[in-house]
Amino acid sequence: MQTSAKGVATLEYHEDVVLRAYPDAVGIWTIGAGLTAASGVVKPKAGMVITAEQASALLAEALTRNYEPAVLKAMAVQYARGARQVAEDMGRQFGLREDPEGAGLIMAIKFTEEWYRLHMPPLKAAFEDDTIAIIKDAEHLSDLRTVKLIRGIARVPPTREGERGKRRHGDHAIALALAHYASRMRWVEYGYTPASAGRSGDSSGSMFDDDDATRDPYRPPLGARLRGHI
Repeated sequence: MQTSAKGVATLEYHEDVVLRAYPDAVGIWTIGAGLTAASGVVKPKAGMVITAEQASALLAEALTRNYEPAVLKAMAVQYARGARQVAEDMGRQFGLREDPEGAGLIMAIKFTEEWYRLHMPPLKAAFEDDTIAIIKDAEHLSDLRTVKLIRGIARVPPTREGERGKRRHGDHAIALALAHYASRMRWVEYGYTPASAGRSGDSSGSMFDDDDATRDPYRPPLGARLRGHI
């Protein structure tokens, strides 16, 4: 997680960037965008003066060292709970698949070492065999390069890498691994019954009558594009 430029600007607006140290409402010395000694990056005292550039740098350091990790840790728990809830909600509508051989269109995936061990090698083989193609995009390529061998298993590391402001989560690498995993699952076409509406003003036929005389020969039957699993 990284605070956006807009988020930093909002903090600076609400805290007000003060370049000379001052005691706050309860007498605690403060400087910059509301930074006190508790921030761990500066120890304001009487007479201390900093520049606007120093104030921005101190705020960035405080966010990186203290506040962003705390928010990320709290969010991780909520994400784990929320992801499972989303899968269950969608599963009620489209069918929740509890295992790869089961029925249902929705499957909750937990990125464990075992999942990476089983499903990253086929993705690597697809690139080596030239059976996969992706668009030419610098950020997508950067995401794929975040994949590292950790204890002999190719996976996206839990920590991000790169310069501040340019760190990425490897989202495209994970999305591509998921897409390739889904493409290898066993899918077949559902059976269907063509349904055609009766002609206007003609109540003699059922809506299920196959009226080939009025049907566009180039239009596929109803349900021809539906996919599912049996």
